[in-house]
Amino acid sequence: MRVAWTRQGLASLREIAMHVAHHTDLETGDLAAARVQVAVEDLLSQFPRIGGPGRVTRTRTTIVRVGSHPYRAVYRIVGERVLIDYVRDTRRGDAM
Repeated sequence: MRVAWTRQGLASLREIAMHVAHHTDLETGDLAAARVQVAVEDLLSQFPRIGGPGRVTRTRTTIVRVGSHPYRAVYRIVGERVLIDYVRDTRRGDAM
């Protein structure tokens, strides 16, 4: 199945990059966000129904591991596409 990112989804990737960069450097932040993006896309393109129902109507949610770090992906299935709305490190207290 084809995977696409919503504006909010892309913004959440930028937030991950900025959060990691705040504790390390810009290059490491960009690399971390890229790894999250690839892991989410790989999983959901192969197994789009892997997650359970999300909090918002017609959304689904699943945990994607990148190394030892768990990220929650919130997404929707629309026709033949998976739309990723949000990704957040679950270790942060305000994860959706």
